[in-house]
Amino acid sequence: MFAKHVNIYILKTYIIMKRILLPLLLSVPMLMAAEDLQVSSPDGNLKVTLSDNDGKLSYTVAYKEHSIIESSPLGLSTNVGDYTKDAKLMEHKTSTRDEHYTLNRAKVSNVHYVANSLWALYEYPGGRKMSLTFNVSNNDIAFHYTLNPFGERRCAVVHSEATGFDFPEGTTTFLTPQSDPMVGWQRTKPSYEEEYVADEPMGTPSRYGKGYTFPGLFHIGDCWALISETGLTGNYCGSRLSEGTKDGLYTIAYPMEGENNGFGSTGAQIALAGSTPWRTITVGDNLKPIVETTVPFDVVKPLYEPSIDYKFGRGSWHWMIWDDHSCNFEDVKKFIDLSAEMGWEYTLIDALWDKQIGYEKTEELIRYAQDKGVEVFLWYNSNGAWNDAPQGPHHCMSNPIARKKEMQWMKKVGVKGIKVDFWAGDKQETIRLYEQVLSDANDYGIMCDFHGCTIPRGWERMYPNYVGSEAVLASENLKFNQYWDDNEAYNASLHPFIRNTIGCMEFGGTILNKRLNRTNDGGSTRRTGDAFQIATAVLFQNPVQFFGITPNNLEDAPAEAMEFMRGIPTTWDETRYIDGYPGKYIILARRNGSVWYVAAINNTGADLKTEVDLDFLTGSSAKLYADGKELAFGTKSLIFKKNKKVKLTIPHNGGCVIVENKEWSGNPILPGFHADPEVMYSEKTGRYYIYTTTDGQPGWGGWYYTCFSSDNLVDWRYEGINFDVRNQTTWASGNAWAPAIIEKRVNYEHKYYFYFSGDAGHRKGKAIGVAVADNPEGPFTDALGKPLVDYLPEGQRHGQQIDVDVFTDPDTGISYLYWGNGYMAGAELNNDMISIKEGSVTLMTPEGGTLEDYAFREAPYVFKRNGLYYFLWSVDDTGSPNYHVAYGTSTSPLGPIKVAEEPVILIQRPEDEIYGPAHNSVLQIPEKDEWYIVYHRINKNYLDWQKGPGWHRETCIDKMEFYPDDRIKPVVPTHKGVQRIK
Repeated sequence: MFAKHVNIYILKTYIIMKRILLPLLLSVPMLMAAEDLQVSSPDGNLKVTLSDNDGKLSYTVAYKEHSIIESSPLGLSTNVGDYTKDAKLMEHKTSTRDEHYTLNRAKVSNVHYVANSLWALYEYPGGRKMSLTFNVSNNDIAFHYTLNPFGERRCAVVHSEATGFDFPEGTTTFLTPQSDPMVGWQRTKPSYEEEYVADEPMGTPSRYGKGYTFPGLFHIGDCWALISETGLTGNYCGSRLSEGTKDGLYTIAYPMEGENNGFGSTGAQIALAGSTPWRTITVGDNLKPIVETTVPFDVVKPLYEPSIDYKFGRGSWHWMIWDDHSCNFEDVKKFIDLSAEMGWEYTLIDALWDKQIGYEKTEELIRYAQDKGVEVFLWYNSNGAWNDAPQGPHHCMSNPIARKKEMQWMKKVGVKGIKVDFWAGDKQETIRLYEQVLSDANDYGIMCDFHGCTIPRGWERMYPNYVGSEAVLASENLKFNQYWDDNEAYNASLHPFIRNTIGCMEFGGTILNKRLNRTNDGGSTRRTGDAFQIATAVLFQNPVQFFGITPNNLEDAPAEAMEFMRGIPTTWDETRYIDGYPGKYIILARRNGSVWYVAAINNTGADLKTEVDLDFLTGSSAKLYADGKELAFGTKSLIFKKNKKVKLTIPHNGGCVIVENKEWSGNPILPGFHADPEVMYSEKTGRYYIYTTTDGQPGWGGWYYTCFSSDNLVDWRYEGINFDVRNQTTWASGNAWAPAIIEKRVNYEHKYYFYFSGDAGHRKGKAIGVAVADNPEGPFTDALGKPLVDYLPEGQRHGQQIDVDVFTDPDTGISYLYWGNGYMAGAELNNDMISIKEGSVTLMTPEGGTLEDYAFREAPYVFKRNGLYYFLWSVDDTGSPNYHVAYGTSTSPLGPIKVAEEPVILIQRPEDEIYGPAHNSVLQIPEKDEWYIVYHRINKNYLDWQKGPGWHRETCIDKMEFYPDDRIKPVVPTHKGVQRIK
């Protein structure tokens, strides 16, 4: 069946047969004559038309009836035949992609990708076949080619690509030129470090006559388009844009022959069936879709599992200001001390450490760093045989035997990451090396950062140990030439619109020295303000960022700026474009956990006076860091009253950052859709954890659980997927619902028992399993290889085995399991926590009630206070706005339950747009009579049954209090949430 918004128009067919054929064409794939095919975005604004012009394929792109890309060629030229002509459409079909996924190292952590897809298969002379796939979401297009095997052919070489992007008259460009190969310092180019030219007429020759590197930004009247590629692996070469014609046609160009010191093919060697990387086009009538695009990640998949739980963060970098001579034992120690003082996670020991420090002394530095709570990245030269750069270590990354030996040593001594420099272009030979380094490094638990390199192409999602690429005219250039300092604001105000939109950017910025030398009294002079510099730490995103701050900044930089840098995150849960123009200014907001950072810089040549609407901030106050007159750095508090509109005056070369004061958690407390929250305090870590059903899947179709942690109930850190029932059990196929967890000491060690629901098949239906881990974040392992509970209690004839809860009696140490939907059951657990005591299963459903008050539906939860057992449960249906919580009490952990006189303690507040607050867990602050209820509610935009109520839920927290006689006070569900606790 076709998606609602996909329209396939048959423009060239036999008129007399139109009424007969069209209904068939709209329902099944068919063999077709020459015709035009069209696919639209879900909102109908973005349209791609695929045309067959006498066997030559082309396409056009329109957005809200504006022509974005005029008729542009498609096709490939290979050693097995020409796929640019003589095409004959064999069949086509459409489908809809609807996917939720998480990213832990990009500009957004939770993504919901919805796109309409068109697949078209063409036949060429000799029985050759090639298909085209277009995925079109609301502002993004991704398309690629797939060559099929034919006859005895199972491999091919792609020599060139006809794919073009023909822009309308009047378009201007924001492009950076491709450099000549094997030029620049020690023949290390191309390295994606050329200067962008803004607002240049299309077709203007590039500086070097070799076309342009990705990404490229195009201004088309009132619209914008960003062109790039994603999904590149060692199975293909990287590409770029050709020189543009005066008519606006830019085509895909493959690597230059001279790249990689002339070694390797300029095309791609592929197995059949084999696909090209995705060509991506992001379109909008403003710059918001450009800055916020996730298309580089939407159409790719993870290629392998992480070998460890990689941690991201901030680092110091001795080479950035102190240069090659600083790679010595004592100077590196100073930067380790700097990281420790700043509370940063890492330091980078840069080039020449193998000669100027040596392996033995480097091991000593690593131990010194670890004693200070700092981990180490080491620098390596990628070559090899493709540049003349003298810095070492050499020959460790390019040779597979030496590479694995080196990585064995790194794992042994505790190196956490490597920065690999001086790559040689985009030939397939080089891309294979990137992938080999990444894959081998993961085997040893090592993160990879690339320098002097190509852009990332979806790698944040594809490779779990990938943590960034430079691929930009980065901060190191500021110390090389005063020209770059004079133009820093211009370049910095381009990157959030172009380079950093498509992936991580390891910029190495935030320099607080006034002069860019070791003693802060010579070399080039910084022209930008201190607030400008700290703003770039927000504007430029990379999961591991090595900043240009130096030890002397602890004394000579503004204390408030340094304090800001102590707390700056490097991963973000949400990114919002506010205002700007490439090369002139940018105002951008990013959220980490529950805290928003709003950053701005100005290159307009005058004061930028603007009013910013911060209505998305949930707190009542914020802190402003700003450059004032003559770039004087200062701070002040912002108190919001009637509205959250802030007037700003930002000087040229200046900047500012607004940081929300998170006094309250705000509800929801977790980003995205999460349901059935289970909250736990861990004695082992001293942190609070929430485990959730991952929501937003149609029909409650989620198959994994996610974990978040906090030390204050306000700032929640994403800990990743803690259990996946499809891949980590042999018996459950999905419907991962309503988890429960408990911490127990076993032989003096903490163990974590995670109880979960899963679909055990049509005969058994929903069942409950148990997984075990040594840490609250996991990894968890299915303890039984089969369900723990897959049966109805004796005497119960209907209901589901879901909504599990686990409770340990604090007075006896005995643990109990509770579950049920349509009924409530309880049982005593054996000491092993993975089996039920024989004969203990008890049917204990609270009696009576209606959907309006306390009739038991599901989600039992048990806790004990003042010697009394409290039983909470959910009433009505999870998709109903009336879904709510009732309770009763007992003097025994297995009942019977006495329903409270006023049983409803949590229910909807339509006047505050709060609906369906239920399915709760309860948290007691250790050693205090302080209690919180954690629950989910229905997102207010998904109350309509046609939009799927019940599977768009969000997690919230509010305080729970008691009357003097131990009755629970009704909880008022809020948007404010709870105050930060110490």
